[in-house]
Amino acid sequence: QDTSPKQWEIIRLLTAEFFAGAGARAVNRTIFAVGDEKQSIFSFQGAAPREFDAMRRTFATLCAAIDRDLHYVPFRHSFRSGPNLLGAVDKVFERPQAYRGLSADNVRPVHEWLPEAMPGLVEIWDTIKPKEKREIEAWDAPFDELTEKSPQVRLATKIAANVKRWTKQGTRAGDVLILVRQRGAVFEAIIRSLK
Repeated sequence: QDTSPKQWEIIRLLTAEFFAGAGARAVNRTIFAVGDEKQSIFSFQGAAPREFDAMRRTFATLCAAIDRDLHYVPFRHSFRSGPNLLGAVDKVFERPQAYRGLSADNVRPVHEWLPEAMPGLVEIWDTIKPKEKREIEAWDAPFDELTEKSPQVRLATKIAANVKRWTKQGTRAGDVLILVRQRGAVFEAIIRSLK
């Protein structure tokens, strides 16, 4: 899912003979690829989500040239999430302004879950805004330390309080997953609050 253009080039070179010469029609060779451009997120590994569609079009053209079909099968099932989470994701991306550019197909995503999937929980919290700043002298100002009043610490405290409440209600700590965009102030504050 994080295939880079260089890796796609290797795949193209390895499969070039499938579409060349007399053997291209005489031998029924197949290529089977599974991917999800919406999960191609690790740019530091060279991920290029648009390459999925580019390679699909390339292989469709190569297949058509030798009278073969390329079968593109969109896969909508999720093996990780249940109806509440997937329903929330689909709701967020139901408007064209939201899903435009999400994938090369440029269609509204619709996810399906497995019957035994855990239901999950989606909560939408209000944004935590900074409190009014008090005037302080430069020598009293913390350099890079978060204060207890900072939005990051208040959010982390709220997350930890909810996890504590959930575990008291029977949720196992291992069933809770907290995702952050990047390691930084919020990440550190959450770790401290959970401890």
